[in-house]
Amino acid sequence: MSNKGSRDLPHCPACSDDVVLEFLEETFEEQERIIIVPINRLRCPSCGYSARNIDPGTVRAGVDHNLSQMVVGQRRRMRIRGDGHTFKRFDHLDLKYDARDYFHYPRLGGEDQDGFLCPVFFDKDVLVYFNNHPKYRLAMRSSSAGSITQGGEAMLSHGFGINRSGKLFMWLGDIDRAFSSADMKRELDMFKAHNVESDHDLASTYFFSQLPGDLDEAFYVSDNETGVFDLIDEMNEAFHKRFGQHLLKVDITPLIESYRTPVLEDRQPVFQSFMSLAISLIENLDESVLRVVSKGQSVEEAALLNQQGQKLKGMKLLQAFLEKGLGHSDAAQLLSPLFVLHDLRNLHGHLRDKSFEERYTSCKTRLGLAATATDLEVHSAVVKSLSETLKTLNTLFGVTTS
Repeated sequence: MSNKGSRDLPHCPACSDDVVLEFLEETFEEQERIIIVPINRLRCPSCGYSARNIDPGTVRAGVDHNLSQMVVGQRRRMRIRGDGHTFKRFDHLDLKYDARDYFHYPRLGGEDQDGFLCPVFFDKDVLVYFNNHPKYRLAMRSSSAGSITQGGEAMLSHGFGINRSGKLFMWLGDIDRAFSSADMKRELDMFKAHNVESDHDLASTYFFSQLPGDLDEAFYVSDNETGVFDLIDEMNEAFHKRFGQHLLKVDITPLIESYRTPVLEDRQPVFQSFMSLAISLIENLDESVLRVVSKGQSVEEAALLNQQGQKLKGMKLLQAFLEKGLGHSDAAQLLSPLFVLHDLRNLHGHLRDKSFEERYTSCKTRLGLAATATDLEVHSAVVKSLSETLKTLNTLFGVTTS
């Protein structure tokens, strides 16, 4: 999301990160009369910048007005809008939420004040159920925006978001639309079992695409596997446009449809993801096409053999093509993320081997990560590095991507 610094909150005007909503209290005492005033502010977790939603002068005027009506020894706590409020038309859902989010977070709380866009938070663990049940399909459009389909139809018309602390959130009105009917009781009960308190943080691709401040936010570029699959498809088409043949042996659409996004710190699904990505990209390279196209680029046969005189295969063949056919001098470095992915894919069946940790640490190091990096952190680094490699390949093949 570029140029965020030029926009109004919920983007920090100092460093362009995204703000979080906080609720504090200030105590005023005068002649043994005490008044407690709730204060809400928007704070940037990166640089510490904060801005009150209520002008201090307005607060002071309210305090003075209340103190003038109080007697000695009296203690009073003022209320902030939305404090303890519930939206009655959604009571049947029996969900907990904080209406203060709706009334005080930027871009929410429209003029009708109906509560439709009040965020409701859930533990992300709930996605494991939907991700592994054959009746549903979980689709993550980015690392912080997703949807669940049932019978090919979207379960929630607006999907869901995942904030920076890993909590899932959805709009209260959208939940009502999706789960009010009796035949959706099981799905509602599943979400209710994972319903958690709000942490007042909505920063996510989901939030900004739902309530965009400009076109960058409305039409975002995916930062997860969805973006990688798009780039793989673009690369295949770019290669075809330039050289007349597709680089990949099969259409990856069926592979995408069967792909399962890893949700939690669970090693097995994370490494299953690595295997799926490797099958889609590395094991799908058409070596016969690469050899034909290499010859068309005047690459000598000897350049497509290893030191033992055997034919190069897979990524080594692609590396030779990039170096000898397209003159890319740093092809080994460019393809490094693919070699790492290849090694991670090979580790999939050896998670319990004695040599696993050593080989896994080597992969982490090559990704620029510490040995203590979690599986999901490795997964995120793989996706990011693959994206950069694929963008460069698309450029080399004749298509420039943003």
